[in-house]
Amino acid sequence: MRLACRSDHGSVTMVMTDRMITATRLKAELLGVLDAVQASGDSLVVTKRGRPVARVVPFSDEAPLAGSVRFLVGDDELLAPIEETWDAER
Repeated sequence: MRLACRSDHGSVTMVMTDRMITATRLKAELLGVLDAVQASGDSLVVTKRGRPVARVVPFSDEAPLAGSVRFLVGDDELLAPIEETWDAER
């Protein structure tokens, strides 16, 4: 990962940019590139003819929770009040 600095009228902005590799070079060096991504934890952008086409990221065992819940009822039924009375102190 590279850091690029630029001046914003007296303040400095740090911009993190991903490392890039061409698809041709990735094909030739794939196993070494995968080892490097795993060891560094940094992502890598793959380009084809100068345009980004893919990103190689280190694997994480932690599954993201976003999108992991599936509601089996609609919003109206999910948010509707229940008709039962209950005692929270029980």
